[in-house]
Amino acid sequence: KFEYSEFDTFKQFWFAVNTRCISINSDTNKICLAPLFDCLNHDISSPNTKFEFNSKSGLTVYNHSKKSILKNEQVFISYGAHDNYFLLLEYGFIVSGKINKFNVVYLDEEFNETCLLKFKNFFKFNEKLCLTKFKQFLEILNLSGLKGDMVIHHNNGDSNTVKNLEIPFRTENSILLLLIFLNDDEKEFHSNLNLWKAALKGISLKPKNLISLNERFKREIQIIFFEILKNLKNEYNLNLANLRNNIQNFSDNDKYSLFCVETVLVQSLDIIDSFFFFEKKIMI
Repeated sequence: KFEYSEFDTFKQFWFAVNTRCISINSDTNKICLAPLFDCLNHDISSPNTKFEFNSKSGLTVYNHSKKSILKNEQVFISYGAHDNYFLLLEYGFIVSGKINKFNVVYLDEEFNETCLLKFKNFFKFNEKLCLTKFKQFLEILNLSGLKGDMVIHHNNGDSNTVKNLEIPFRTENSILLLLIFLNDDEKEFHSNLNLWKAALKGISLKPKNLISLNERFKREIQIIFFEILKNLKNEYNLNLANLRNNIQNFSDNDKYSLFCVETVLVQSLDIIDSFFFFEKKIMI
């Protein structure tokens, strides 16, 4: 076990390596440190170089642009199609001064907390059954490939109609599974669960005259979706207020990191707010 001071030192070394290393083999997850190469900055839209690695020639950086790279001109590579949260966590910087089109808001943690609370409220008189059902719910989500990577992008649709509210596929069907589980009728539960599993595989088991599960539970799905967004919005606003209220307690060396965190929070709130116009129309 690390003592606090030892673990603090370990974290410093780990971040120093993790923010500078490159992957040399995605299959084996091998990394290496490449002096000077780690000075090349990130440009996702128009990097003027690319790099490759092989066991014979090692690491090679080559001109990827259609023109020569002039003396004193900055050399860029692409770190990959990453959102600002990932870039800050992995590399210690964000794309600022222009919109990062890969920005997303991660819903996984808030989704899990919301689901657990729904289970506790529904099965409040039987704690054992609640935990059993919740475990089964998570197992089915995992086996179906829906567990994790639950994100939303900025909603750029025309806000004049509710039809343009598109809840991401993973989120919509995960919430639908939650609603299927919150049912006392075992026969209806198993029937709906089979329909849900079949629909994920592109198979329709419903009679032609019946609407799909997604259509039947559409309003309930939307309500829970906005509940998750509201909880996230409150959390981000609280974190943003705490950061701004305590910024004077940090040193000048921390100012850039604080700027990055503040920017990620503001951009995340902007993504969340892009959905809330639709909530007013849905709730009418």
